[in-house]
Order: sequence, then structure tokens, then C-alpha cells
Amino acid sequence: MDAIWLSPFYPSELADGGYDVIDYRNVDPRLGTLEDFDELVTALHAHGMKIVVDIVPNHTSNMHEWFQAALTAEPGSPERDRYIFREGRGEHGELPPNDWQSLFGGRPGNAWPTANGICTSSQWSSRTNWKNPEVHEDFKKTLRFWSDRGVDGFRIDVAHGLAKISTANPSPRWTRTACSTPTIAMGTTRCGAAPKCTTSTVNGTPCSMNTGQHASPSARHG
Repeated sequence: MDAIWLSPFYPSELADGGYDVIDYRNVDPRLGTLEDFDELVTALHAHGMKIVVDIVPNHTSNMHEWFQAALTAEPGSPERDRYIFREGRGEHGELPPNDWQSLFGGRPGNAWPTANGICTSSQWSSRTNWKNPEVHEDFKKTLRFWSDRGVDGFRIDVAHGLAKISTANPSPRWTRTACSTPTIAMGTTRCGAAPKCTTSTVNGTPCSMNTGQHASPSARHG
């Protein structure tokens, strides 16, 4: 063995196995400290081994400081532009903006769950807006942070999903088919799966793009 790969070890509520990241430049205190991480890197390099870590740029935890700021910011604000927001359909924005479905299946539009009366893209994470240069620069800062601490490489989680379709129009009906390779259409999809969603509002309150995971029944639109 000449390298190890660490799945996310960052502060997280662990709603998605650590992929719901609260702080990209720290270690979850349940796992250790930055000093512990530095010791690990030093020991690995001393044995001629390299270290690769997961980076999760496609979405953040809903407890990330950026998303918390976005929830209280005005439409069109810099805080909102770090994520992907869309208006809901219906007279009062009470309906999902389209009928896109979670990659994990379920009813049309179920990729638009709500939590505490506000659609937050899922109960625990929200899609970043990679058309925003600030998002690019912040993740460059994260890459530099860990590179400076001796990390040799990165595995980019959901790299295929960073570019997102921006339309909120209802999608055409999809026919599930069997295939052996992933397919890309109307945004990011997988073989036999419906496309991922954008975002909506609940009673006029905006919400952000889903990660493709479904929320609990009590946290879904409708």
C-alpha cells in the first residue's frame, strides 16, 4: 500500500456520512484536531506513503455559515448567489418549480423537501452555485489549505454535478431504461434515474437546489 484516501473528516452533522460539510478547513472534533491531522500526514510521508482526501464542492451542509446567511438574506444578494435558488410554481409559490425527481426515486417533485416550513433543498445540504466566482475562490482556498498541510491529492465528490441546468421548467416524462454506463441529460442524471432538481419556495420563501437525496416524508413538498 502506498497511499490512503480519507472520506470527509470535516465538522459535520453526519446526516450524509460526513458529506454534509459545515467547515471545509477543519477537523470534526469527534475525530481529532488539525494537529492530529498534521501528525498523520507526517507519519505517512515518513513511511513513503501519500494521502488523498475527499473534497465536497457540490453542496454544503445546511448548517454551513454561507447557507445560514443565505436563508436570511434578500433575493439577489451575494449571500443568496452562493447557492442555487428558484421560485416555486402556484399562486403563492407553494408548488415545486418542476416535477424533477430525486435520484433515489419517489414521486415527481419530491426533490423539493421542506424543513420547518422552509424548502432547504434537503434537510441537511444545499447545492453551491458554481457560476459564482466567489465559490471558485473559496474552494481554491480550501485546496491550498490542505495542500499546505501536506495533502498529496484530492478526490472531488460529485464532480460531474458541479455544472447545473438553470431552468425551472417542468421536465418531460422520463422512461427508465437499462444501460451499463452513466448518462448525462437535462442536467446531471444516472442510468435509469430522473434528473436532479433546482429549487423552489414555500409560501414565497425561497429554497435551494437539492443534492439528489430524498428527505423524510415530513420534510417534503406537499
